[in-house]
Amino acid sequence: MQEFMKKIGCICLLLCLIQGVSARKMREVFADMPDSLLVMLTRNNRLDCIDFIENDMKARVRNIFDNYSELTVLTDDYLSMALTERSRVDLKLFSTGDSLQVICMVRTYDGPVPESTVAFFDEQWTPLEADKCLRLPRFEEFWVKPDSVPEETFLHLQQSMDLRCVKAMLEAEAPVLEFTLQTGDLSEEGRKAVAPCLKPLRYLWDGKSRLVPESPGRRD
Repeated sequence: MQEFMKKIGCICLLLCLIQGVSARKMREVFADMPDSLLVMLTRNNRLDCIDFIENDMKARVRNIFDNYSELTVLTDDYLSMALTERSRVDLKLFSTGDSLQVICMVRTYDGPVPESTVAFFDEQWTPLEADKCLRLPRFEEFWVKPDSVPEETFLHLQQSMDLRCVKAMLEAEAPVLEFTLQTGDLSEEGRKAVAPCLKPLRYLWDGKSRLVPESPGRRD
């Protein structure tokens, strides 16, 4: 019996250690980020931002390019930071269900039409194969034809989109990544014409390893 209790104690200790590993918060993940991923910010810059925002101060620092970067949102599993006036980075921690987490990084550049890139990492910031975590939406998936729009007009509107830039946005309160097709390169008249034909595409984390398209009508 004593030997059995020792084994139980060891198992409980191991579970506690595993649970402790899984309890990493965004502040730690951001602090441990390799400098190569955000070359304009040093580790000290990142630590200062964390300290400022956790003390209800403006988390604005001078980066290595002698410009300002500002951490605007920091929660246990989400971060949003304006790197420059035209670029930002957003991070989200997704749980895999086995005491590990996946880091999703979205970089958005506004030049002049917003466009985003999406990357994934494990907890040690080792890059993961993006295709295994997400199938990026295709251009035609953003489109829905209203009954009031003739087929010929609908096809013409699609063909008018030359740049086809896509902006991605992580949600702070939910394990969601949303994509929107950008229309900033069109004239004002063109943007009004395509607006009824476009929809955002939301992807939900499946709790294991992938972001999957949200089912129609579903909102978590």
